[in-house]
Amino acid sequence: MTKHRILLILIIFTAVCTRFLFLDTIPNGLTGDEMTYAFTPTVVAHTGTDINGTWRPWQTFIFQYPKGEHQAELPYLITLPFIKFFGNSLFFIRFPYAVMGVLIVLILYLLSHRLFNGRIALATAAFAAMNPWLIFMSRTLYESTPATLFFLISLYLLLEKEMKHVYLALPFLFLSFYSYIGTKLIFIPYVLLATGYSVLFLKRRKLSIGHVLIISSCIAFTVFFLFTQTHFDHSRMGELFLPTDNSIQQLVDTTRRLTIQNPLTNIVVNKITVYIWTLIGKLFAAISPTYLFFEGDLFFSLWHGLFYVIDFIFICVGSIHLLFKNKQRGIFLFSLTLLSLTPQLFHKTLGNFSSHITMMVPFLIIISAYGFIQTILLFRKHSTRVILLFVGLFSYLIFAINFFHTYFFRYPIQGYSEFHVRTLIHYIESTKKAGGMIIVQSPESYDLYRKFLFYSNSITKQNLSLIKTAFQTNLYHLTDVSFESCSSPDAIPKSDATIVVDARCGIPKLKTPDANISRLSDAGTMYAIYNDTVCSSYGLHRYPSNIKLNDFNVEKLTDKKFCETFITRY
Repeated sequence: MTKHRILLILIIFTAVCTRFLFLDTIPNGLTGDEMTYAFTPTVVAHTGTDINGTWRPWQTFIFQYPKGEHQAELPYLITLPFIKFFGNSLFFIRFPYAVMGVLIVLILYLLSHRLFNGRIALATAAFAAMNPWLIFMSRTLYESTPATLFFLISLYLLLEKEMKHVYLALPFLFLSFYSYIGTKLIFIPYVLLATGYSVLFLKRRKLSIGHVLIISSCIAFTVFFLFTQTHFDHSRMGELFLPTDNSIQQLVDTTRRLTIQNPLTNIVVNKITVYIWTLIGKLFAAISPTYLFFEGDLFFSLWHGLFYVIDFIFICVGSIHLLFKNKQRGIFLFSLTLLSLTPQLFHKTLGNFSSHITMMVPFLIIISAYGFIQTILLFRKHSTRVILLFVGLFSYLIFAINFFHTYFFRYPIQGYSEFHVRTLIHYIESTKKAGGMIIVQSPESYDLYRKFLFYSNSITKQNLSLIKTAFQTNLYHLTDVSFESCSSPDAIPKSDATIVVDARCGIPKLKTPDANISRLSDAGTMYAIYNDTVCSSYGLHRYPSNIKLNDFNVEKLTDKKFCETFITRY
């Protein structure tokens, strides 16, 4: 086995470790769209339809969605078989995404090998294996991971010299289209760019029948999608940021009102100029070094950039070298990078939302790896190159250690998560086992009820009729558990049941709660507990304390350990 293959195996092993280590524990809960991709497949696994009985999995291929859900199509099908066979295990639900995360590293190796050479391919794979964004996303159920994987596979195949291999790109292009709503926007330009590069620079010099077939199929596929969006009520086309957006007209009106009247006002301040200026602002925000290499955003809330700080240096070196020494591949990579910004630029969200630029990350990784290798090759002496190689890798390792410490030990406590919901549901289960009834008051009773059904693994054939009735009647209860809207903020219902009040309802002032479920970050109350029958007999602390990684598997804790770790009393 050659040294090159050994290094590649070590890199893939590293990618496996970074994607699978503590996968059942970190992140410590499902958030946002993740729960949608977990709850609906759980119901489908038992009934073959969604909770309303109006949607079946095959309908995802004609762009129809479960009632009230407007997510990407493919993630439902990715999680479905794992939920069917392994239930609500966080490890197995995340398993296919972690596998895809490893495959992204491999396909980036193959792609950069095709564009450049083996040394740059190894550097690309190494950087991808350790990249913060790719690690973060491949440990979640978010759509970015399958979209990135299938787009990259299709790009690799489109750059094949053998036309019989190019045809294989078509199914992967379709899979990429089904993977993520945001990247649908770049689908046709992406295909045209990849095909154009293939034709112009891979010694073909003419558009083959195969290329015409792929382009026309992708255009027809996109037209079909647009047709479905105009004939159903669930379209997300309204999220596109266009010059006709109300915010543009409002900004024009405000700017003109606050401007001294002059002949140039209508020329300088109008929908087109304001729209272009807004797009430029979004572009600079999206490529800001502070954002990409240092801070991240509210979605990627790890006090860390999507890349390491040292990547900035290598990307700059790589970009300069590509512009002057390798223009064809440089222009191709820069074009792919800029195209990848499109979902962010043309979405109504004004602030950065890192999922929208997910396709930019792999191309910047290739440029960074290229810059790393070119930095080493600037020196002719072998000994100098070896020293630079080890210094660069050691520096990269230091930054990586900081990221891993942040991700595994700070993020579970301080980052955005819904672990308090998981804590609440385990508390509910413990109360049920003790023979008690429980009432939960919350302004989001529907959402809590769905999460309760999933985390408690309560969706069974025996319970299905009761659960369906609950959703139809908006009376969210199951046996001894009831989720209700907020009542008067000045009192709690007179009941023998344990009552949990969501802090967003307003904590009743006339009675001190027996216990609380608090935020891990600052011990602020999330839920106040009255008539507690589970934790009051234990030595509760004022804030969550002595937390270890294994404690986040709350379902495996004893009542004593659970209460003394996560339930508080002021």
